[in-house]
Amino acid sequence: MDNENDISQSTSKDAKKTKKIKGVDILNSIKTNIKEDEEYSLDDVKKLVSNVYKKPVKKSLNVVKREPSAYNIFMKDEITKLRQDNPDKEYKDLMKLVADKWNERKKAQ
Repeated sequence: MDNENDISQSTSKDAKKTKKIKGVDILNSIKTNIKEDEEYSLDDVKKLVSNVYKKPVKKSLNVVKREPSAYNIFMKDEITKLRQDNPDKEYKDLMKLVADKWNERKKAQ
């Protein structure tokens, strides 16, 4: 019995991490993507259903984006400068340099 509880607990934890989509959205997507005169394999159907999760679900058009933080603005400006100065460096290395600059700037304040 303890194993069953462990499984249900881990399943509920995993369920929280997964993207949730309403059944109506799934059905509408499947209806628009399936042609009645064609035959589909199980793999084809799996692909059709999984594509629903890849497409963004339309939300209200009244979404207001928040203003970028000082950190966002700093990162954007600095990464642009460093890319021009160091075109041969990888993006992750440039991000480390910018993060170090940000931390130095914070300490100086």
